[in-house]
Amino acid sequence: MNRFSILIICFSFFISCSNIVSAQIGKGNYILGGTAGVDNLTNANGNSLTTIFIRPMYGSFLTDHFLIGGNANLNYQFNGKRGRSTIKLGPLVRYYFNNVFIQADYNFGIPSRNYIENDIYARLGYAYFLNDHVAIEPYVYIGLINLINRRSSDSYNYLDDGIYFSIQVYLESSLNKMMKQRKGNLRGKQ
Repeated sequence: MNRFSILIICFSFFISCSNIVSAQIGKGNYILGGTAGVDNLTNANGNSLTTIFIRPMYGSFLTDHFLIGGNANLNYQFNGKRGRSTIKLGPLVRYYFNNVFIQADYNFGIPSRNYIENDIYARLGYAYFLNDHVAIEPYVYIGLINLINRRSSDSYNYLDDGIYFSIQVYLESSLNKMMKQRKGNLRGKQ
């Protein structure tokens, strides 16, 4: 059984054992959170790249299940010879099916005078709510990292896949809070 199949089985088991809470996955609400970790990548030429990262994200629900936002990737990358710090920024979109979500994101950065970096990722995850606002989100992902040498135009592609956990805070908008209070007041008057 390959590594990706094991990740999908573990992810499926986690979802089947968890709770379903979707009160905060609604139009006008937003999330704030992120992920941190270490990636070890190897490209087709055998070049390795280790990345230590912090990836904060923010998003706003445009509809009850559709979120659009952005993320920043704060990285330190090294290949055994030298290292470099990178800040990458980019948009993300996420769609929820109850607490299960799919996400696509793109990041762009210039890690040094010599390189340009483009990343594109697809993620499948689950928002496991610890309470009404805080969720731990395990997700499986696959991504392509493309480093382009600006001087020689050489391109290096790294395939990235795995499983991570993020922590997100789901916040209710003031308008949604006010609407709930009004509904509660109207019910109390009946």
